[in-house]
Amino acid sequence: MPLKITIVTPSYNQGIFIDQTIRSVLNQDYKNLEYIVIDGGSTDDSLNIINSYSSKISKIITAPDKGQSDAINKGLNIASGEVLGWLNSDDVYLPGALNKVADYFEQNPECKWVAGNCIFTDIFLKPAWQYNVPQIKPEEYLKFWEGNYLSQPSVFFKKELFDEVGDLNINLHYAMDLDLWLRFMSISPLHVINTDLSINRTYPNTKTSTGKEDAINEIADIIFNSSLNKQQGYNLPFIKSSLKHYFITIGRNTFRSDLDNVFKNIAGYKLRFTDKLQLLAITIKRFISQLIFNN
Repeated sequence: MPLKITIVTPSYNQGIFIDQTIRSVLNQDYKNLEYIVIDGGSTDDSLNIINSYSSKISKIITAPDKGQSDAINKGLNIASGEVLGWLNSDDVYLPGALNKVADYFEQNPECKWVAGNCIFTDIFLKPAWQYNVPQIKPEEYLKFWEGNYLSQPSVFFKKELFDEVGDLNINLHYAMDLDLWLRFMSISPLHVINTDLSINRTYPNTKTSTGKEDAINEIADIIFNSSLNKQQGYNLPFIKSSLKHYFITIGRNTFRSDLDNVFKNIAGYKLRFTDKLQLLAITIKRFISQLIFNN
């Protein structure tokens, strides 16, 4: 029997995306999977969609929570898998991702956590850019403003490591994953799988996109207060100015020419014409709401 893997999906009012997310997990064809979905009390059609897969999802929890980090913690703390990961309700796994992760852990028993590559797309899953995770030394990872970061849906870790460092910080709203990675990195080296594992959907209404200044400040505080920074000694103003330059001034331009061909071969992720119309309508409504609110 292969390693048991537990995947947690936190969800709140993501009915337009959650079906694809769930299918991308259940269609992994992984033989020892535990899948936990934590819904914070959605008021859209999320619960109907989630419950339609109740016979295939290991555990569904529906209850108010204190935010995304709290929801993820709920799932990770009841997980029985040896390897853990979480997939947000607007992202998807690529076919075969969990088998690749399990194979790596089995072939490298000393590994406690691993990161793979990620494809970033727009709201319609149209490929935008590719991120290949570099081989990162702990001191280099502090240079977040140089692009030394990890794509969260492509990170997996041993339960024993998570238990050792503790829960996600529920007071963090943008970079709770960065905080966790830095705690991981302070006690265990990162391993890298040079293969695409997930799709990260990026669009104007994501939490990070709408709160970029707050996100930068939160990331800067995490880096500055990290135990790894004690030896490097970066000061807070320098970190913030560097992050602003990276996120605001420098546009990401890492593209891969064959991304469209990759997606053409993944029929399960193709959107129907009606899905595209629905997404377009939602995008327009949110855009108009933002204009009214800002004015």
